[in-house]
Amino acid sequence: MKFDEIVDLSLSFWLNDMAKATTICLLGPPGIGKSAVGKTLAARMTVAARGKGASESAVCEVVDLSSRAPEDISGLPFKGNELGFGSVTDYAPQRWLARLCQDGVYGVLILDDLPAASPAVQVATRQLALDRRVGDKHLSPNVILIVTGNRREDKSAATTLPAHFRNSVMMLDLQVDLDEWCAWYGGQEGHAPVIASFLRRRPALLSGLPSNSDSRGAFPTPRAWTKLGSVYDIAERRRVVLPVAEARGIPLHDVCRFLDAHFDLVQQPGGEPPGHGRCIAPLHPDQHQQSGADGGYSCPGYLDTRPFNPL
Repeated sequence: MKFDEIVDLSLSFWLNDMAKATTICLLGPPGIGKSAVGKTLAARMTVAARGKGASESAVCEVVDLSSRAPEDISGLPFKGNELGFGSVTDYAPQRWLARLCQDGVYGVLILDDLPAASPAVQVATRQLALDRRVGDKHLSPNVILIVTGNRREDKSAATTLPAHFRNSVMMLDLQVDLDEWCAWYGGQEGHAPVIASFLRRRPALLSGLPSNSDSRGAFPTPRAWTKLGSVYDIAERRRVVLPVAEARGIPLHDVCRFLDAHFDLVQQPGGEPPGHGRCIAPLHPDQHQQSGADGGYSCPGYLDTRPFNPL
């Protein structure tokens, strides 16, 4: 399913008081917006709730399971008292969980990257994901629970989720849609439109898999292109687009393709295109597609002759 389709479906569950009965598990390649589904959903829940007179915004809590320990889910043990039993072991919940268990709270809990979590964390998380509780602490019935993760075929250190888990939740594959992403990207303040223009010309470069990464382990994702777009204008003025793009996780050969297209996508003030140059970064032999005579990738606009602008 596409991004907006999943958000609309989840919002319908919430509006029809079905949040408690439905745990959604979103699977897909890295960097395509799985966590963003929950954040967008929370924003739309806020709009819907305020339309009915609510004053509080929806809570959106993201728990990165790949970097958590089991006690970050189950809570920390302490010595308590139980009438008739003397001393017993009780558990103090984490602050984020306690907040989502309060009466009247509504929003989204995103349990991020479950297949990449340690086995102990996965075990601790399943009770929360399947039963909406940790011990005697129950999630508010108005909180939608979304689990996200990569698939084993994505080659991103993900494990296969147990059969009983897959059989108990709503399993959805998030599909990348170029038009949908470009529309979202165009609404992001301060992001260079040249990124979306390039990807409309080369849609296959929007998203890739770790198994197809370059020698540095970089592979294209909507997340990486978005991060590049947020700093592109500064990098372009300082003529450091290539190293900045690489630092943002874009593969070298895809950066060079982007810089090649730069000639057509960006015009200098006064109507003149950027000066022709040549990408000086060394390329692996299998990346020499459309290369220049010297084996480098032709990159018009990268080594241009414009005055250096440090601002």
